[in-house]
Amino acid sequence: MYGKVLNNRQIRLMSLAAGHTGDPIRCQLRRVTLSMSLKFEALSYEWKQASGCSSITCNGTSFAITENLALALCALRLPSNSRIIWVDAICINQDSPEEKSKQIPLMREIYASANSVLTWLGPDFPGVEVAFQIFPYLSLVGIERHPTGKPDTERIEDVLATNITQRPKQGSIIQSQQDYIFCSHDKDSVFWHTLRLEPK
Repeated sequence: MYGKVLNNRQIRLMSLAAGHTGDPIRCQLRRVTLSMSLKFEALSYEWKQASGCSSITCNGTSFAITENLALALCALRLPSNSRIIWVDAICINQDSPEEKSKQIPLMREIYASANSVLTWLGPDFPGVEVAFQIFPYLSLVGIERHPTGKPDTERIEDVLATNITQRPKQGSIIQSQQDYIFCSHDKDSVFWHTLRLEPK
């Protein structure tokens, strides 16, 4: 599926095929040279949230990924068009120490070169919709002026408890052109800078 080890500034981009709920996940990989002129999105997610494995078809070959990543790809894929995404677990040959040693130093630049970075929080959990509705308002007027006088901070804490402020890649993520966090479905997303968070 991967072929030869990537050279110098080469990376792979994944073309995520269009699909609907329940459809198998299909994608194609292609090699490109990393540059700011590339048009792609980068996906950030937590490997440790894996609770099982799922099988996708990549370049016509069956390929195993974590269930958490499969859920993210299902949420991201479009109904009628492909979507160009970079995600480390698929675009880097994880079984090749040589390739990983070349690709890992490039990851900061990959995230910075992406048109947008999509941070997957995982499937829906109680209160997430309330939190996503509150975030933009708090950015504009602040907690003190929330219309109820007492925003549902517990829901916000639930979202932040997913470790989005502590991910090792986050320092790179906030340097990209547009950054979003999303949960369950791409339409339920919030612009990262709306949260006005700084990585620790």
